[in-house]
Amino acid sequence: MTGSTKNRPHPAILALALAAALSGCGKSGTAGKDSAGGDASYQLSESNGQSTLTVRSDKGTARIVSGTGDAALPAGLSLYPGATVTSSTRITGEATARSTILSFDTPDMPAQVIAYYKAGARKAGYAVDAEVKAGTMEMLNGKHGKEGGFTLTANREGGKTVVSLLGSAGAQ
Repeated sequence: MTGSTKNRPHPAILALALAAALSGCGKSGTAGKDSAGGDASYQLSESNGQSTLTVRSDKGTARIVSGTGDAALPAGLSLYPGATVTSSTRITGEATARSTILSFDTPDMPAQVIAYYKAGARKAGYAVDAEVKAGTMEMLNGKHGKEGGFTLTANREGGKTVVSLLGSAGAQ
């Protein structure tokens, strides 16, 4: 991948966040040292079907909110009508890029999902720069400015369309 790395999450913060999330060892604590040798801590909370992991270090604070509650969508895009959200994750931080990861199912065909997001993306100011179709899978990619964009993949599986929507934007 090419481009600027100034707005990407610091690797130490992401590593600590993932380690804390996978550890299952409580609601808060010290996760360890970051890459510069500074201390890092985490706090995990759960409410209304969502988990929030907050990681703090001298590099900043990152927050990961995950569950099946509110849909984590790229700016300007809306949830597909009648979709069933299966997973939703939003990653934010003081000096990190904002990222969203959304998975949902729909009985509609992949082409319908792609058409909906293509029209919505253009209306929201995204430039649709790639479309791919391979077998039962269709993909759409859009860019918004220098730092933002999304990739949507819709694949027909077992009588339903399974959709993954990944989005990013520059630092807050």
